[in-house]
Amino acid sequence: MPNAAAAAKSARLIREGNYEEAILAFEAAIEIDPRNADAYLKLAQVCEQREDYAKALQTLEAGLEQPDAQRLREYIWQVKVS
Repeated sequence: MPNAAAAAKSARLIREGNYEEAILAFEAAIEIDPRNADAYLKLAQVCEQREDYAKALQTLEAGLEQPDAQRLREYIWQVKVS
């Protein structure tokens, strides 16, 4: 599944409240393109919504290695404070 399709599917799943499936879709997007910092950020946000702060932080930390990681650096502080 192309990354744009995976992102669209994930967004739809979140709107529907299907967080488990959204997590799987974001994980698939990361597997397709491990440099996709946006997928790491959105996966972390879903984990945070589910109050799985450990997985949210783990996801953000993994994404910090990616080229476009500035947004992840900014968001990681929000999760740590939560």
